[in-house]
Amino acid sequence: MKAQFLKKEGCVIYFSADVPKEDMSGFEATVINDIMKKSSIPGFRPGKAPRERVIRHYKDIIKKNILEKHLGMICTEAFQQLDIQPLLEPVLEEIHYELTQPLQLKGQVEIFPDFTLSEYKDLKLVQKISSVSETEVDQTIQQFAETSAQFELVEDRPLQKEDFAILDYEIFYENKSIEKKQGTWVKIKEDSFIKDFCISLVGMKIGDKKDMEIVLPENYIEKQVAGKKVMIHVQLNGIRIKILPEINDDYVKKLDQGYTDLSDYKKKIHDYLLSLKKKDSERNIRDQIRQHLLKTNPMELPPTILEIQTEDNFRDTMANLRVKQISEDVLARKKEEIFKDAREHAAQQLKLEFIFQKIIEKEKLDVADKDYEEALKKEAEALSLSKEALKGMLESQKRMGVFRHRVRMENVMNWILGHAQITTVSGEKE
Repeated sequence: MKAQFLKKEGCVIYFSADVPKEDMSGFEATVINDIMKKSSIPGFRPGKAPRERVIRHYKDIIKKNILEKHLGMICTEAFQQLDIQPLLEPVLEEIHYELTQPLQLKGQVEIFPDFTLSEYKDLKLVQKISSVSETEVDQTIQQFAETSAQFELVEDRPLQKEDFAILDYEIFYENKSIEKKQGTWVKIKEDSFIKDFCISLVGMKIGDKKDMEIVLPENYIEKQVAGKKVMIHVQLNGIRIKILPEINDDYVKKLDQGYTDLSDYKKKIHDYLLSLKKKDSERNIRDQIRQHLLKTNPMELPPTILEIQTEDNFRDTMANLRVKQISEDVLARKKEEIFKDAREHAAQQLKLEFIFQKIIEKEKLDVADKDYEEALKKEAEALSLSKEALKGMLESQKRMGVFRHRVRMENVMNWILGHAQITTVSGEKE
């Protein structure tokens, strides 16, 4: 067989392969002999028809079986001759073949991007180390207390600022209803998303109805009316005020989390916030590495792989938005924007994977089986699962390969961090 390189466009190589009839005859003999044993031709006992009669009767099936069984092997040999390492199965654009004749084919295949790996050792990185202030502790305690708040019903006065209004409303644009909600809770405050709307509700009593003209914000989720003047019909059904618990030793003990008193609770909150800041600092320094590698390693990506990754990201994003109960109308209007973001993210993902792969090869980085097992154990502990349970779950979902790939990529990131020059600064300084 003779393979020929035709041209290269980015990450796509176009090639041809010519297989002489002498080589094809071996493939033909194997397939014909197999079909002869199973042949059923009128006038002959099953499997006893003459070879030429079988070939004439099953000609199309013989060709089909030959191509299905041997095209992959032919392409593999062609890639070996051309020293090509394909990333995906080739796309065969032309196949010319008849029994007892040579086979000729042309196709294209996507390969690893051709780029020169930039410097990745001794990177100068800045790590911000932040402390936790008493104010941050108090604010966090207040936020947690919000979850224990009581909402008392108010019936003896009109609606005022800082109340929670329970209302039905309907928005009209050009005399057409575009949005309708019932039983919606709205906090009455001046810095609300739609300021004029909330302030206009002040003074209403339970049972009151009101029509008001409001200009919606430019970033309103319903883009068709963003920045437009609309008419809103409102009915106030209830007024409630939020009552927060008093933060003291009794409150802390009622949380039933093992806190001895308020001082102990504050210390635990301080440690919790400090751990969050440390994780954020670690994410930031890893992001510096990613941004450096993306900026200094320009490359053209394999188009099909980019499309596959984009579609995967797009489906994941749409699924997550549906879980958050974003309406199908909103998703339909934002589809192009979501797809664009999915493509940009896919491009970054693939570039980093190709960069990391080159680093793995250059530095001969490898992950031993015991390292995979240790990573599996840590992830299982984080999910409160046994290692065996997580392993079974990954295998049943056919995601063990994805897990091992993630471990390999994290291993590269840790190696780069271990060879970086890291300067620590206070997180409070700009």
